[in-house]
Amino acid sequence: MWPNLISSLIIDLIVAFLVTALLLAVPGLSFFGKVWFVVIAGIAGGLGVMLQHWNWWGFTTGYTVVGILDAAIGWFLAGLAMAKWVVAKG
Repeated sequence: MWPNLISSLIIDLIVAFLVTALLLAVPGLSFFGKVWFVVIAGIAGGLGVMLQHWNWWGFTTGYTVVGILDAAIGWFLAGLAMAKWVVAKG
């Protein structure tokens, strides 16, 4: 299981780096503007993945909704940290 956990961490860090790069490219956002930018990016990614799984693999609607909510909550928390960090950069 450890290799999967490490791979997952690396993937999460790469995606967080890419979202932070997008956030740095959008000047003039307030703290919560930055948070919501990150949340919307996370939800877009979550929708893109989870709805495709629902459509093609027949995942249940409940599983799909929970996956989307997980992405929204996770990216909200990540957005709080990213918005705080990006304040010093721009």
